[in-house]
Amino acid sequence: MSAASSDRELTKKRLEVGIAIGRFRRQMNAERLGLYRRHLQVGVVMASPLVEAACRSAGVDVAAQMWRLRPPFGWPEDHRAKFLGSILDRLSDAPGMNGRWTRRAGASVVIPPLDSSHDPVTLRICAGAVELSTAIGDVYVRTDGGVARLRLPFRLPDQVANAVVGQPVGLLVGHPWFTAREWPIRGVVERRTGHELVVATGQVGFEMPWRVSVKAGGMKQPRAASRP
Repeated sequence: MSAASSDRELTKKRLEVGIAIGRFRRQMNAERLGLYRRHLQVGVVMASPLVEAACRSAGVDVAAQMWRLRPPFGWPEDHRAKFLGSILDRLSDAPGMNGRWTRRAGASVVIPPLDSSHDPVTLRICAGAVELSTAIGDVYVRTDGGVARLRLPFRLPDQVANAVVGQPVGLLVGHPWFTAREWPIRGVVERRTGHELVVATGQVGFEMPWRVSVKAGGMKQPRAASRP
C-alpha cells in the first residue's frame, strides 16, 4: 500500500471514529437528560409559594421554566450532594456566596427581568423543592425549606425589631408578594449590613410538568402543555 493510500485510509478511519463519538455523545446527553428529569420527577415535590408569585410577576410560566433545567456539572456522579443540598452549602453572610450556593444547589434557571426596574429571579432545586433567590429593590429575598429570608439594607430600631416578630410580613414589607399574605415574621436576625427577616411562608405541593417512563429510559411526555 502506498503512503498516499495509507494516509487516505487513516483519514477515513479517523472520520468514522469522529462520527461515532459524536453519535455517542448525542445519545449519552439525551439519556442523561431523560434520567435527570426522572430524578426531578420523583424527588421534587414541594415549592415555595413565592415561586408562583415571582413567575407571575415576570410574565412567565413555572412549568416552562422547569423545562429549561439541565443536569448540573458532575451529575449523576455526585447527585446526592447536588440534589439534596448539603448543609455545608447553605448560604452564609459572606459577600458573593449566593452564586456559589445556587450552583451547588443542583440546578437553576434565571428568569430575566421585565425591565430595568426589576431584578432577575433565580429558581433553584434544593432539598426536594423549588426555591428562589431575587431582589426587590434593595431587599434581597431567598427561600429555603418553608421560610423566606428578607435581607434589609438597614437596621431596624430595637423596639421595632422586637415588635414585628409574630406580625404579618406585609405590615413591614409593602410589596404585592407579601401584602396579601398572612405570613408571620418568625425572627429578626442581625447581619453586617442590616437586619434579616425570617418569614414562615410554608411550602406548597409541586409536580414537574412532564411524565417519565422507566421503560422508555426517562423520555419526556408532556402532561398538559407541550414543551416550550
